[in-house]
Formats: sequence, C-alpha cells, structure tokens
Amino acid sequence: MYVFVYGTLQHGHGLNQILLAGDAKYIGGGYVDDVRLYSWGMCPAAYRGQGSRAWGEVYEVNAALLKRLDAIEVSYERERMLVVITEGLVNLSPVTAWIYMGIINPVGGHWITDGVFRSWDDTNSSF
Repeated sequence: MYVFVYGTLQHGHGLNQILLAGDAKYIGGGYVDDVRLYSWGMCPAAYRGQGSRAWGEVYEVNAALLKRLDAIEVSYERERMLVVITEGLVNLSPVTAWIYMGIINPVGGHWITDGVFRSWDDTNSSF
C-alpha cells in the first residue's frame, strides 16, 4: 500500500527516519489536487481546498508501518486520494495512496500557497 507524505515525514525532515527504519520504499515525488497545506511553523496539515495542490512524496509501506504512522499522526485522519507521480522509481501513472488530513481547524495557520512544505521558510505562506 502507498502513503503520500507532505510534511515532516519527507526526505530532509526529522520524521523521515521513521519511514526509513520501517523499510518503506520511496516511490517518487508527486502531488494531490484540491488540497491546501497550512503550516504552524514546524508542522503542516492538509485540508480540502478547490483549485489548490499539495506536493510531497509517495512511499510503499507495510501494515505495521502504517499502524505506527497512525499512532504518530494523532491530529490527522487518514484517507485515500489519487496522487499524480511526477518523478521517481516507477512509471509515472497516478496511484491511490493514504494521506493524513488535518482534523484541527486551520485558523491561525499559514496557507502554503505553492503547496510545498518548508519548515524553515514561511515566505510562500499567506493568511
């Protein structure tokens, strides 16, 4: 099964170690449509938002690792979405993947207008 990550589980962020330790297989980078990312600095959340796009990475994971991710992502609800893969180790066909969607009201967060989470850069955010 696949999981789409858009925040601190991506390469270059601290929680990516969890995927690597759980033998997740990196499939590729890509995006989901009609999803807006909001950031509170070090941690983003995804919400439905027409006309917007969120960029991230797709990993193939086993059931045990997905259960571990569920235990970590307690402020999110997991749902399936179509992910368009734009680069990676497989053909570039869309895949259905789990994505963790925010369940806390995004008020107070900054909308990441380009859909790319950077914990170190708030310049692409908007109120």
